[in-house]
Amino acid sequence: MSSKESHLERTALEPRQKNLLDVELSAVSNITNRVRLLRLQLHTPIEFAAGQWLDTYVPGVVKAGGFTIVSQPADALRSVRPYLELAVQDSPGNPAAAWLWRGEAEIIGQTLQVRIGGSFVLPEISLLSSLKRIIFVAAGVGINPLISMLGYLEEQRIPGLEVSLLFGVRVLLGDEILFLDRIAAIFKPGKLRGCVRLFITPPETPATVPAYFHGIDVSLQQRRLTLDDILQELQKSGSVESRAVYLCGPPTMTDDIYAELTAARYADMLHPHNVCIEKWW
Repeated sequence: MSSKESHLERTALEPRQKNLLDVELSAVSNITNRVRLLRLQLHTPIEFAAGQWLDTYVPGVVKAGGFTIVSQPADALRSVRPYLELAVQDSPGNPAAAWLWRGEAEIIGQTLQVRIGGSFVLPEISLLSSLKRIIFVAAGVGINPLISMLGYLEEQRIPGLEVSLLFGVRVLLGDEILFLDRIAAIFKPGKLRGCVRLFITPPETPATVPAYFHGIDVSLQQRRLTLDDILQELQKSGSVESRAVYLCGPPTMTDDIYAELTAARYADMLHPHNVCIEKWW
């Protein structure tokens, strides 16, 4: 897939809603040195599935940007001040992203047009309830759709479900790990059952598990995430039919892992149709 393709070209075959919605950009905050969180105020409640994205039209830019929704579906269904949230990486070569990284005073209060799309979503609740282990695998900003899915699962409290999050991130001195506070809140005792495994590169970067992970099954390793790490999680519990893997990250990582997990040699561990990948971001 050519890196020169626009978001709309890359996702041309993906399902999306027909109508554009007017939203107000109501709040902005920088959650890492390179990622900005933006709140879009809705005029009326709407439905979306955790993991979906928005075609995002900003003033003065003809082509839509594509940005993943990182808030939970329940936030968009509130009877009072429903909203969506986007996490947008600083990308000067992306006109829509560059506009969203302008000064706060210049963009807050502006009206944007958005349209919900994407098929990288969890199954319907009736099918979701049959799963006993879900493994989420993310690298970098690939955590964005997964953070919405994790929040949704925490809300649903599905009996018997255990979730593993394997998150690989490149951390430079002074950087923060994206959404680490939300991850800790989702997995804290009494909430979503499972574990968090962080893989930090480069290996020489000083890294420690934050104190707010106290009481959570979390590990930190200073190396790259590998296929073997995923296989270890698959072997913990569940039958072939009750396991699923969700992948989101750079194609150089996710494409290789997807090809391995859907190969015949792993058919005794999980079904290929239970391996889901977000390829376009």
